[in-house]
Amino acid sequence: MSAPDLETLYQFEKEFENAAETFLESAVGISCFPSASGENFVTPRLEIEFLTGEATLPDDAPIDSSPALAQGEYLKHDATFEVRIITDGTAGQSRADHFSYVGKTRVALLRSSANWNASTLPWYGLKFIRQLQTSRDVDGDHQLTSIMYQIKFSIRSTAFPTTTTTTTPAP
Repeated sequence: MSAPDLETLYQFEKEFENAAETFLESAVGISCFPSASGENFVTPRLEIEFLTGEATLPDDAPIDSSPALAQGEYLKHDATFEVRIITDGTAGQSRADHFSYVGKTRVALLRSSANWNASTLPWYGLKFIRQLQTSRDVDGDHQLTSIMYQIKFSIRSTAFPTTTTTTTPAP
């Protein structure tokens, strides 16, 4: 399946966060908020943020400006994915509830899980995911556990649009 255009194809953060929002809400059972969503602060909640890193080698093919952009562009990328689990003790959310959400989140993000697949990410292939670190904090009555993951993904060669639009400058 090809993306409708290059601009859409290169919106990695949006596409991965949208996919994760869907399966994490289902797996964990609480509301999930992607980065910059501007939603009201409610608990319990998951906050997610996908950050793209560098494009990775090898890419031995020469740069080619033909419509088959997959030939000349980097297809592999590194990224990080952070999930924050936030609960509020004054709202009846116990320590046990908090750690239940943490455990369910980790299960949904196991390397063997099929949550990020061709149906949730039709233009990308998740190649590698591993937990890097966890941090915990208490802010007043709120408990926060942040889990950081390393991700490697690729753009599917079939994801590049079959036609491209070029603009000819006015004389």
